[in-house]
Amino acid sequence: GEIKISGHGETSEIDILQELGLDGGTSLIGFDTEAARRRIQNMPWVASAQVTKLYPGGLSVKVTEKAAFSVGQHQDKVALIEADGKEIAPFGDERYLGLPLIVGEGANLKAREIVQAMAAFPGIASQVKAYALVGARRWDLQMKDGITLKLPEKDAGAALAAVAGRAASSHPVFDERFVAQTAQPDVGLFVGARLAQLRDATIARHVPAGVVGAAAEQLHDVPAELGAERQADLVLAKC
Repeated sequence: GEIKISGHGETSEIDILQELGLDGGTSLIGFDTEAARRRIQNMPWVASAQVTKLYPGGLSVKVTEKAAFSVGQHQDKVALIEADGKEIAPFGDERYLGLPLIVGEGANLKAREIVQAMAAFPGIASQVKAYALVGARRWDLQMKDGITLKLPEKDAGAALAAVAGRAASSHPVFDERFVAQTAQPDVGLFVGARLAQLRDATIARHVPAGVVGAAAEQLHDVPAELGAERQADLVLAKC
Protein backbone atom coordinates (compact mmCIF):
# COMPACT_ATOMS: atom_id res chain seq x y z
CA GLY A 1 0.00 0.00 0.00
CA GLU A 2 0.96 3.66 -0.26
CA ILE A 3 3.01 5.26 2.51
CA LYS A 4 2.72 9.06 2.83
CA ILE A 5 5.52 10.77 4.75
CA SER A 6 5.43 14.49 5.52
CA GLY A 7 7.14 17.09 7.72
CA HIS A 8 10.64 15.70 7.35
CA GLY A 9 13.60 17.73 6.20
CA GLU A 10 16.66 16.71 8.16
CA THR A 11 15.38 13.16 8.54
CA SER A 12 15.63 11.05 5.41
CA GLU A 13 12.59 9.22 4.07
CA ILE A 14 14.62 6.04 3.79
CA ASP A 15 15.47 6.16 7.51
CA ILE A 16 11.80 6.70 8.40
CA LEU A 17 10.75 3.75 6.25
CA GLN A 18 13.37 1.64 7.99
CA GLU A 19 11.98 2.56 11.40
CA LEU A 20 8.48 1.62 10.26
CA GLY A 21 9.75 -1.91 9.82
CA LEU A 22 7.48 -2.76 6.92
CA ASP A 23 8.22 -5.37 4.31
CA GLY A 24 6.28 -6.83 1.43
CA GLY A 25 4.48 -9.31 3.62
CA THR A 26 3.48 -6.97 6.50
CA SER A 27 -0.26 -6.67 7.02
CA LEU A 28 -1.66 -3.39 8.31
CA ILE A 29 -4.28 -5.27 10.26
CA GLY A 30 -1.80 -6.25 12.90
CA PHE A 31 0.62 -3.36 12.42
CA ASP A 32 1.43 -1.56 15.69
CA THR A 33 1.27 2.14 14.81
CA GLU A 34 2.13 3.24 18.36
CA ALA A 35 5.35 1.22 18.43
CA ALA A 36 6.25 2.63 15.02
CA ARG A 37 5.54 6.15 16.24
CA ARG A 38 7.86 5.68 19.23
CA ARG A 39 10.65 4.39 17.01
CA ILE A 40 10.35 7.35 14.66
CA GLN A 41 10.12 9.84 17.52
CA ASN A 42 13.40 8.50 18.89
CA MET A 43 15.22 9.56 15.73
CA PRO A 44 17.68 12.42 16.36
CA TRP A 45 15.87 15.20 14.50
CA VAL A 46 12.28 14.18 15.27
CA ALA A 47 10.45 16.15 17.97
CA SER A 48 7.12 14.38 17.52
CA ALA A 49 5.51 11.90 15.14
CA GLN A 50 2.11 10.59 14.11
CA VAL A 51 1.58 7.24 12.42
CA THR A 52 -1.90 6.54 11.09
CA LYS A 53 -3.37 3.65 9.10
CA LEU A 54 -5.05 4.61 5.84
CA TYR A 55 -7.36 1.76 4.89
CA PRO A 56 -7.44 -0.36 2.97
CA GLY A 57 -3.65 -0.59 2.71
CA GLY A 58 -1.99 2.79 3.24
CA LEU A 59 -0.06 4.48 6.00
CA SER A 60 0.48 8.14 6.92
CA VAL A 61 3.55 9.37 8.79
CA LYS A 62 3.69 13.00 9.91
CA VAL A 63 6.77 14.28 11.72
CA THR A 64 7.65 17.56 13.38
CA GLU A 65 11.37 18.17 13.50
CA LYS A 66 13.50 19.94 16.07
CA ALA A 67 14.93 23.41 15.39
CA ALA A 68 18.66 24.01 15.75
CA PHE A 69 19.30 27.08 17.91
CA SER A 70 23.08 27.04 18.23
CA VAL A 71 26.24 25.04 17.64
CA GLY A 72 27.68 23.72 20.89
CA GLN A 73 31.33 22.81 21.36
CA HIS A 74 32.90 21.13 24.36
CA GLN A 75 36.45 19.85 23.92
CA ASP A 76 36.46 17.99 20.59
CA LYS A 77 32.71 17.42 20.44
CA VAL A 78 30.65 19.76 18.25
CA ALA A 79 26.87 19.36 17.98
CA LEU A 80 23.70 21.16 16.98
CA ILE A 81 21.73 22.31 20.01
CA GLU A 82 18.07 23.15 20.63
CA ALA A 83 17.05 26.34 22.42
CA ASP A 84 16.55 24.38 25.65
CA GLY A 85 20.12 23.12 25.48
CA LYS A 86 19.42 19.56 24.36
CA GLU A 87 21.71 18.05 21.76
CA ILE A 88 20.15 17.20 18.41
CA ALA A 89 22.91 15.66 16.34
CA PRO A 90 26.62 16.05 15.57
CA PHE A 91 27.48 19.18 13.61
CA GLY A 92 28.49 18.51 10.04
CA ASP A 93 26.49 20.74 7.73
CA GLU A 94 27.66 24.12 6.44
CA ARG A 95 24.06 25.33 6.40
CA TYR A 96 24.33 25.85 10.14
CA LEU A 97 27.52 27.91 10.16
CA GLY A 98 25.44 31.02 10.78
CA LEU A 99 24.17 29.79 14.14
CA PRO A 100 25.78 31.11 17.34
CA LEU A 101 28.80 29.04 18.41
CA ILE A 102 28.59 28.25 22.14
CA VAL A 103 31.77 26.91 23.75
CA GLY A 104 32.47 25.27 27.09
CA GLU A 105 31.15 22.71 29.51
CA GLY A 106 27.47 23.34 30.24
CA ALA A 107 27.38 26.26 27.79
CA ASN A 108 24.60 24.59 25.79
CA LEU A 109 22.25 24.95 28.77
CA LYS A 110 22.91 28.71 28.96
CA ALA A 111 23.02 29.45 25.23
CA ARG A 112 19.55 30.95 25.02
CA GLU A 113 20.36 33.27 27.94
CA ILE A 114 23.40 34.90 26.28
CA VAL A 115 21.95 34.96 22.75
CA GLN A 116 18.79 36.69 23.97
CA ALA A 117 20.86 39.19 25.96
CA MET A 118 22.93 39.97 22.87
CA ALA A 119 19.79 40.68 20.82
CA ALA A 120 19.76 44.14 22.44
CA PHE A 121 23.25 44.80 21.02
CA PRO A 122 23.11 43.74 17.35
CA GLY A 123 26.22 45.73 16.46
CA ILE A 124 28.29 43.67 18.88
CA ALA A 125 26.45 40.39 18.23
CA SER A 126 27.18 40.61 14.52
CA GLN A 127 30.91 40.62 15.30
CA VAL A 128 30.89 37.66 17.71
CA LYS A 129 32.63 34.52 16.49
CA ALA A 130 31.96 32.44 19.61
CA TYR A 131 30.44 32.69 23.10
CA ALA A 132 32.63 30.91 25.64
CA LEU A 133 31.25 30.08 29.08
CA VAL A 134 33.86 30.54 31.80
CA GLY A 135 33.55 28.70 35.09
CA ALA A 136 29.85 28.05 34.45
CA ARG A 137 29.14 31.62 35.57
CA ARG A 138 30.18 34.27 33.02
CA TRP A 139 30.87 34.71 29.31
CA ASP A 140 33.80 35.60 27.08
CA LEU A 141 32.79 36.98 23.69
CA GLN A 142 35.38 35.96 21.12
CA MET A 143 35.14 38.48 18.30
CA LYS A 144 35.77 37.83 14.61
CA ASP A 145 38.82 40.10 14.56
CA GLY A 146 40.54 38.40 17.50
CA ILE A 147 39.28 40.68 20.27
CA THR A 148 37.96 39.03 23.43
CA LEU A 149 35.31 40.74 25.54
CA LYS A 150 35.31 39.22 29.01
CA LEU A 151 31.93 39.97 30.51
CA PRO A 152 31.43 40.13 34.27
CA GLU A 153 29.32 37.62 36.14
CA LYS A 154 26.87 40.33 37.19
CA ASP A 155 25.47 43.24 35.19
CA ALA A 156 26.72 41.90 31.87
CA GLY A 157 24.05 44.01 30.19
CA ALA A 158 25.52 47.20 31.64
CA ALA A 159 28.96 46.19 30.46
CA LEU A 160 27.68 45.50 26.94
CA ALA A 161 25.87 48.84 26.93
CA ALA A 162 29.14 50.55 27.84
CA VAL A 163 30.95 48.83 25.00
CA ALA A 164 28.12 49.60 22.57
CA GLY A 165 28.17 53.25 23.63
CA ARG A 166 31.90 53.46 23.11
CA ALA A 167 31.57 51.80 19.70
CA ALA A 168 28.98 54.43 18.72
CA SER A 169 31.19 57.30 19.89
CA SER A 170 33.93 59.06 17.98
CA HIS A 171 36.37 56.44 19.30
CA PRO A 172 34.90 53.10 18.14
CA VAL A 173 35.95 50.15 20.26
CA PHE A 174 36.40 47.85 17.30
CA ASP A 175 38.83 50.12 15.42
CA GLU A 176 41.75 48.84 17.50
CA ARG A 177 42.62 45.55 19.16
CA PHE A 178 41.97 45.42 22.88
CA VAL A 179 41.25 42.98 25.64
CA ALA A 180 38.26 43.60 27.87
CA GLN A 181 38.61 42.04 31.28
CA THR A 182 36.65 41.97 34.49
CA ALA A 183 38.13 44.27 37.11
CA GLN A 184 35.98 43.37 40.12
CA PRO A 185 32.62 41.58 40.51
CA ASP A 186 30.75 44.87 41.03
CA VAL A 187 32.20 46.57 37.97
CA GLY A 188 31.01 46.30 34.38
CA LEU A 189 34.37 45.73 32.73
CA PHE A 190 37.55 47.53 31.84
CA VAL A 191 39.25 47.78 28.51
CA GLY A 192 42.99 47.26 28.26
CA ALA A 193 44.41 49.11 25.27
CA ARG A 194 47.82 49.84 23.84
CA LEU A 195 49.58 52.92 25.22
CA ALA A 196 49.17 54.62 21.85
CA GLN A 197 45.42 54.65 22.38
CA LEU A 198 45.62 56.59 25.65
CA ARG A 199 45.44 59.95 23.94
CA ASP A 200 42.13 59.01 22.28
CA ALA A 201 40.54 57.26 25.24
CA THR A 202 37.28 58.53 26.70
CA ILE A 203 37.31 58.96 30.45
CA ALA A 204 34.65 56.86 32.18
CA ARG A 205 33.55 58.78 35.25
CA HIS A 206 32.40 57.50 38.65
CA VAL A 207 35.10 54.83 38.64
CA PRO A 208 36.06 53.82 42.21
CA ALA A 209 39.74 54.51 42.87
CA GLY A 210 40.35 50.94 44.03
CA VAL A 211 38.93 49.61 40.83
CA VAL A 212 41.11 51.92 38.76
CA GLY A 213 44.17 50.62 40.57
CA ALA A 214 43.15 46.99 40.18
CA ALA A 215 42.50 47.53 36.49
CA ALA A 216 45.77 49.35 35.90
CA GLU A 217 47.80 46.58 37.51
CA GLN A 218 46.54 44.18 34.86
CA LEU A 219 47.26 46.48 31.89
CA HIS A 220 50.74 45.47 30.86
CA ASP A 221 51.12 48.34 28.38
CA VAL A 222 50.30 51.05 30.91
CA PRO A 223 53.28 52.45 32.85
CA ALA A 224 52.90 52.47 36.61
CA GLU A 225 53.70 56.20 36.74
CA LEU A 226 50.49 57.11 34.95
CA GLY A 227 48.11 58.94 37.25
CA ALA A 228 44.76 57.51 38.30
CA GLU A 229 42.93 59.85 35.93
CA ARG A 230 44.86 58.60 32.90
CA GLN A 231 44.43 55.02 34.07
CA ALA A 232 40.72 55.69 34.30
CA ASP A 233 40.76 56.45 30.58
CA LEU A 234 41.02 52.71 30.09
CA VAL A 235 38.16 51.81 32.36
CA LEU A 236 34.57 51.21 31.40
CA ALA A 237 32.71 50.81 34.65
CA LYS A 238 29.14 50.46 35.80
CA CYS A 239 28.11 54.05 36.51
